[in-house]
Amino acid sequence: MSKQPVARILREFGLGGEVKVRIYLTPPEPFFNYTSFFIETPVGMQEYEVEYSHHRYGNIAIVKFRGIDEKEVAALLRGKELLVEESMLPPKEEGEYYVYELEGLDVVYGGEVIGKVRAVIQPGPYPVFRVSTGEDEVYVPFHDEFVERIDLEEGRIYVKRIPEYDM
Repeated sequence: MSKQPVARILREFGLGGEVKVRIYLTPPEPFFNYTSFFIETPVGMQEYEVEYSHHRYGNIAIVKFRGIDEKEVAALLRGKELLVEESMLPPKEEGEYYVYELEGLDVVYGGEVIGKVRAVIQPGPYPVFRVSTGEDEVYVPFHDEFVERIDLEEGRIYVKRIPEYDM
């Protein structure tokens, strides 16, 4: 079973080993049901037990891992993703996707494959696909104005507009 990211550690928080995290789940509430997370470390994948966690605002939370009691130790986790077993992800509604399902999909524009989704970023109110076209990158907002449909079985995202191409 594969492990999938549900949050990223932004930085240490306070003096007692807590970390501030950005939750990827929308809504964020299912995040607080997890009792442990996997984190990739220099010595491999390690499981960290949650001592406590609480919601700060929006998609930001504070997490305290059992056994991490100093700010300096917590700082070593900065930038790491918190992973869970894929089977532990909350169920999706129709038309919802997990980021890992979208990364790597072919992007079709004007009837031709123009590239692959390399990342899904969240710079504003909705996600944006970072698409590698081979020689360049283009950015496609994940919004009805730009995306016609997503077909996971075909492994393709069909787009109707690309901002960089509309200039």
